[in-house]
Amino acid sequence: MSLANDAAGLLKERINPIKIKVQKEHFSGESIDLDEASSAFVKLRIIDPTNRDARAIDSFALRDFEKRILHGISRARGVPYEGVGLMKLYQRLIGTIHAIPEEVIIVLTDRLIMTWSDDDLRFHARVAVFGFPSIISTSGIIEAPARPREYYLAKQALSIQGVSGIEPILAKQFEGRYLEPDDDRTKQILRGYLLQCLFYAYNIEPFCKDRNCVLFNAHWQEEMIHAQVESEKLCAKHEALLEKIKDGLPVKWLPQ
Repeated sequence: MSLANDAAGLLKERINPIKIKVQKEHFSGESIDLDEASSAFVKLRIIDPTNRDARAIDSFALRDFEKRILHGISRARGVPYEGVGLMKLYQRLIGTIHAIPEEVIIVLTDRLIMTWSDDDLRFHARVAVFGFPSIISTSGIIEAPARPREYYLAKQALSIQGVSGIEPILAKQFEGRYLEPDDDRTKQILRGYLLQCLFYAYNIEPFCKDRNCVLFNAHWQEEMIHAQVESEKLCAKHEALLEKIKDGLPVKWLPQ
């Protein structure tokens, strides 16, 4: 929870007087038992990123692992789940989603969330899936935006040469240009994605075309680091919109 608390603390400085509440996974919605919930998570696991319908087969071992995740004993870091289905499952588990702006619910998870693209007919890892609730993946922050092009070329070259221990070599060569697990910059980046979820809830548009704005839809690690850590600001347009939200701006997509 320290990452969530750190990011929430940074976010609070930006959106005060909007209140932030951080709590551990708590479900009070549709009444389903632990076996049913763990089975539902298993059935959302993606086993082939090029097959839209391929999912993990429900088994005792996988259900048991999902139960340990729900109890906080194990972590799901890197395990891929279908994002839209995961959002619908959280809707069931959380229950009543209050009308915006009374409450904006954001689920923070280390499950790797993926969504299908009709452009190239495959699943892609995402940092966030926007909806009600929105979901942010801490694994996605590491895995979804691509590392520098030179990283992949260097990795291929070292692999062809048969070099062992490639990752530490690449980490030193490209130090600072992409995030690694437990990177101290993650809390700043997470704050930016929390802001994107807030703008989605109010405006149904979480992104900005300005690469210096924290709402920039980064596809590369260096773009993400630049927007969230080096720039760390909203553009003038979105800063003005945030001020209006803080002052009680009506939600754009709700009937007035």
